[in-house]
Amino acid sequence: MKTSKYLLSAAIVAMFACGIMIEESFATANTPPLEKDDEDGSNRAAALAQVLEDQWIPANLLQRVSPELLADLNVFFTTGNLGTNIFLNPDVPIAGVGQRANTALVRHILTEYNINELNLRGLSSVANLPEVLAILPESSIHTLRLTDHFIDATNIQTILSALPSSIKHLHLNANGLRDADMQVVAQHLPPSLMTLNLAANNMTAVGVETILRALPLTVTELNIDHNSKVRMTPQIAQLLSSKGALKSLHMYQNCIGQDGAQLLFSSLPPNLISLYLGANDLDDAGAQAIAPLLRNCKLEVLDLAMNDIESTGARAIAAELPNCKLRNLCLYGNRIGVLGAQEIARALPTAGNDGAKFTLDLSHSGIGDEGAQEIAATLPMSELRILILDGADIGAAGVRALARQLSHSNIEVLNLWNNRGMGDAGATALARAIVESGLNERPLHSVLLVNCGIGAEGARALYIAICLNSHITELEGIEGYSFPDLNSPDKIVEAAISMGLIDETQKEKARGILEAHDREIARIKARRQAEQEENDDAE
Repeated sequence: MKTSKYLLSAAIVAMFACGIMIEESFATANTPPLEKDDEDGSNRAAALAQVLEDQWIPANLLQRVSPELLADLNVFFTTGNLGTNIFLNPDVPIAGVGQRANTALVRHILTEYNINELNLRGLSSVANLPEVLAILPESSIHTLRLTDHFIDATNIQTILSALPSSIKHLHLNANGLRDADMQVVAQHLPPSLMTLNLAANNMTAVGVETILRALPLTVTELNIDHNSKVRMTPQIAQLLSSKGALKSLHMYQNCIGQDGAQLLFSSLPPNLISLYLGANDLDDAGAQAIAPLLRNCKLEVLDLAMNDIESTGARAIAAELPNCKLRNLCLYGNRIGVLGAQEIARALPTAGNDGAKFTLDLSHSGIGDEGAQEIAATLPMSELRILILDGADIGAAGVRALARQLSHSNIEVLNLWNNRGMGDAGATALARAIVESGLNERPLHSVLLVNCGIGAEGARALYIAICLNSHITELEGIEGYSFPDLNSPDKIVEAAISMGLIDETQKEKARGILEAHDREIARIKARRQAEQEENDDAE
């Protein structure tokens, strides 16, 4: 049993000091400098551990390369406290030190340890970047992120010419690159490239054509999201159709339109599995145009979010679900309403009919309680595993309908974020379904209920429910509530009965679940204590 935890932002993570002397601008950091360290080095070690465990190396860590610092680095890297990716910021200049120490430490990190992803996002200075990039061929780096407005027309040639040929995943998104810049990018694409991300730049169809002509045949994923001047042309369609290795294509918020979508679908890459076409002004006409073409392709993931699709377009897509290979359909932010939900619901029993898991996203689509009831009625007959209804205008009645079918379905993840009309009544009904799912050994493991108008009563019911369902690994929406009175299996069982979550015949089975859970916690605590004692003895 656990609730989800949110990652700290980079601003919080960057508690820079790391036991090193720092510049005046960072003098207020809480970590003590090296010479004020405790005699046993615990302050420096603790600060360094925090930085490395969060996989963030700020510029000031590179200010002084000393034997002590390298020793600390070796300890944390070789004991596995750092993952295989790193967010490294070698931003310069550093007063009185220069870049040589920076590069030395970068070289030490990248060549001595199994780091395979380097994130250089958002640097304000790139003067020394070629020197850093020159180190990469000596390392195990295969993923490089050069994003957020730091490559431009003035430095693109210098930077890209320094790229090692071993790079397989290259991210150049959000750099404002234009068509002319794409000619430079095309000249320097690594020959074994598998992923190319050019999202949120400033190119047109001309730039896309330039890239596609030079795209290595090894590329399996291409992202040109948020290039709002890109229109679909016959040349782009023809070039895409020749990319046999391409499996994932991201074209969110381009300028494709109805005709462009039909042109694209008429010549999809032969092995394309995932296609993201959100915010491209497809409308009902576009949905109707592409729907019949679904049966002739290998698409498993289709994202049509925010395309002004209404019930007519939803009906056209739904009619093809039994005839195509789709396993993931996203209609987020469209206006399919109740009628569209009815059409999708009717098709669900035959979607993914070969036993494959199916994901459906109808968030912000205005389906309301009636639409939720239509979807709920088909859950026991479908292969639907992930159901996302974020902000779908669902109240307590719709949630109760979903809850009644939940324990008879294959649902693993249910996302009801931002349905404020749900309230305590809906939460209690859902809690009852969670308990029943656990008792019936159903696969439900994640329930997401943030901003659903849940008060103390609903939170209490949900807390009891996750205590009685050992499969639940994630429950969002009851943060801030605590129930100190529910401190034993007997008290939880009594509360569950009084709230109608279980009846007397289920009491012993519920108690057995709680006792097994307590035994597992005790086992984990004992193991951790034994490991700590073993480490203490070794020291």
